[in-house]
Amino acid sequence: RAYMGERTVCGLIWCHGGVFARNSAATDSELCKALARKGIGVVSSSFRDGPFFSHPQAVRDLEDVARHARSELFAGLPIGVAGGSSGGYHALILGVRPPDDEPFAFAAGLAPVSDPVRRADYL
Repeated sequence: RAYMGERTVCGLIWCHGGVFARNSAATDSELCKALARKGIGVVSSSFRDGPFFSHPQAVRDLEDVARHARSELFAGLPIGVAGGSSGGYHALILGVRPPDDEPFAFAAGLAPVSDPVRRADYL
């Protein structure tokens, strides 16, 4: 899902959270709409995650989203990546290892899961 305001000054790939197994691109739609109204174009994508797909499939899917966003939606604009909870983990992975070695303008994890193994033990 793409959220665009009247005047987009930068782009954001938003990675939804959901315990590495739940939720979708629609999960944080109100946040994405609010950012778009402020000039931040947002792409929120679902990705293959959870019990049916193993790591790093979600990251690979999000790399493809980033490539598409860079070439089609936000060409020429600074682009960042962010997410919350398990999505924050994915955002930080993309931030330190961007697709095609093309760095993001910023990477932010909102309450990210920094150690998925410990998170799994906790649950």
